[in-house]
Amino acid sequence: MAPATLLPRVMAAVRRPWYARAWVTWPRPAQALSIIAAALVVFAMTSGGSPATPVTEEAGAIAAFARITWRLLLQPAAQHLFAIAVAGSVVCAAAWSALTRLALGGRPS
Repeated sequence: MAPATLLPRVMAAVRRPWYARAWVTWPRPAQALSIIAAALVVFAMTSGGSPATPVTEEAGAIAAFARITWRLLLQPAAQHLFAIAVAGSVVCAAAWSALTRLALGGRPS
């Protein structure tokens, strides 16, 4: 039997307006408009139009800091971690193959 609090919670969730729910449950036109609006905001913040406002200058500085941080700190680590993940996958595949041959006495299927 369902808990007594289930029905009131479901009814409250159904009564909420569409914009108060998760974005993936919004109507498709509203999702499209929100994507377009977000793209326009990003474009406005990153375009080097004149006159430059303090907001666009600040956004440019933040973007430059993010690029420098990525190039100097995160990208080399990401490349090393990717190489480690590939090597670990190969080792696991080899171990699985050996274990299958030893434990089951034959070729893996």
